[in-house]
Amino acid sequence: MSVTVPGSLGKVRPPLEKWQDWRTCGWTERNPDTVSGIDEVYKTQFGFTRTQLTEEFIGHIDRAARVLEVGCAGGLQLKVLEQLGFTDLFGVDLRPTVVPGRVAVADGRWLPFADGAFELAFTSGTMMHLHPAFRDRFCEELLRVSRRWIWGVELWAAVPSRWEWNGLMPNAWALPEPGTLLRINPALRLRKERKMCRYNFTYNSFLLEKP
Repeated sequence: MSVTVPGSLGKVRPPLEKWQDWRTCGWTERNPDTVSGIDEVYKTQFGFTRTQLTEEFIGHIDRAARVLEVGCAGGLQLKVLEQLGFTDLFGVDLRPTVVPGRVAVADGRWLPFADGAFELAFTSGTMMHLHPAFRDRFCEELLRVSRRWIWGVELWAAVPSRWEWNGLMPNAWALPEPGTLLRINPALRLRKERKMCRYNFTYNSFLLEKP
């Protein structure tokens, strides 16, 4: 159960400490860990699968392109990409995990990669757990390591709001993303976006291209 507080962002606190223990807070037990499982969840909640969403937004990208997920957790989104034929996959998370491709243990605000190291950098349900005070730094790094494409699937709200999950996971902040990325780099091109309603909140999937 969650509670939304429209217009209230709460105190600025270190945003990542609790996620360092995501395996022990019941996160894995409440979420699917297979592609078929996440596809079923998406189909039930949104009317299409996660695989279909991924194909819709990044299906045009070369399968040999180097791809980074920032906040890969158990690697489920990387498994979707792997099944779609992507072969050069990297992930970043706060704790070590076994996922398709290569994984670095790192904070998304300080990524251990060179500028433009990846054709595509993406995040799914990660940016939303960063307090707005920390989000600029995260987005700057996402833009820095991407050579061309940035894809996101994040909690969205026209009016910035804080969501409280009653201890099931860290709080989340819904902002009108990809607004932060576009503010940091106004030259970005918004190639596609899709709002997805689930219960009483909304996600936005968006694809940005660097000039």
